[in-house]
Amino acid sequence: MSAELIGAINAIRSTNVTSTVHSKAYDAISPTRSELSQAGKTVLITGGGTAVGLGIANSFVHASASTVIIVGRRAEVLEQAKIQLEAVAKAAGTGTKIIARACDIVKASDVDALWAYFGEQNITVDVFVSNAAMIPETKTLMQLGFDEVWGAFDTNVKAPMYFADRFYKQGGSNKKVSSSGSEV
Repeated sequence: MSAELIGAINAIRSTNVTSTVHSKAYDAISPTRSELSQAGKTVLITGGGTAVGLGIANSFVHASASTVIIVGRRAEVLEQAKIQLEAVAKAAGTGTKIIARACDIVKASDVDALWAYFGEQNITVDVFVSNAAMIPETKTLMQLGFDEVWGAFDTNVKAPMYFADRFYKQGGSNKKVSSSGSEV
């Protein structure tokens, strides 16, 4: 964890808003619990190559998802994450297949190409986790400027909505969308 994140966690603890801060899964929410199994599910995670997205992917591997698909802009980062997740799947004995695909979520042509690939490969996504985000500096809208504000809107609102739209139009049943940990 970065020094900045540790500082933020310590600041939260000092407010007594929550006395316990967890940094990894504990028994009650362990992805290995049988009732939390994702066996037979194909999971798509945007921003799945680093940080929170990679942690989410790791949890779905431990929950025995049949396939975990991670997408992001940087192919080399995704490839490293794929290798890491494949090692986790092997060690856990889940047999989870890992797919890494480069995709800039704000480019409709990239998103369309991704869903076309799923169609060509007969992949139906069961769970969509909208994790990719752009968090601009803390400034006023005018200090950030039009390009920065609109870029954040495209990344944080338009792109997840477009992904969700494509997800629902693919067909199938029992689909789940998650954004920031809550079902949509």
